Amino acid sequence: KSTASKVMKALIDPAAADLMKFPTKELDLGLICSQNHLVAFDNLSDISKAQSNLLCQVVTGGNISVRKLYTTDDTVTIPLHSCLVLNGIDIAGHGKDLLDRAIVLALPKIDPSQRKDEKEFWQEFNAAKPMLLGRYFDVLAQAVMVYPDTKPEKKPRMADYYRWALAVT
Repeated sequence: KSTASKVMKALIDPAAADLMKFPTKELDLGLICSQNHLVAFDNLSDISKAQSNLLCQVVTGGNISVRKLYTTDDTVTIPLHSCLVLNGIDIAGHGKDLLDRAIVLALPKIDPSQRKDEKEFWQEFNAAKPMLLGRYFDVLAQAVMVYPDTKPEKKPRMADYYRWALAVT
């Protein structure tokens, strides 16, 4: 789980921090999300209803407004809009909203005969990274070309995301 999250982070948003601990305070989550395009939270085991709602807001966009330091009536607005990777065992969250915004991957266990040392894995990944990014951008370029003509028959919840998903496939 953790290595797959690190790979996604390395391909999409190679900021300094690859895996993060999930913050308990809204402001901390807002600060993390405002500084990263993709945030990977590692080893989650439970998400409260309030945290689930906040994660929904991060994915679809929103803001947190807090009092500016050393003032009494000035506020600072922190935009919430990031891609998220949540890894853990059984982290479905509370309610359907978060799952409606998620791509759920169930990763198989790696057979012991196929396991690699971290150093070996990352050397192979870094050697393949230009090819992987090239393929990623090829798919994205194709999706951008077909997106204007992609017209779903029915528009489900998260209709914009669904339309992009159709364009990619």
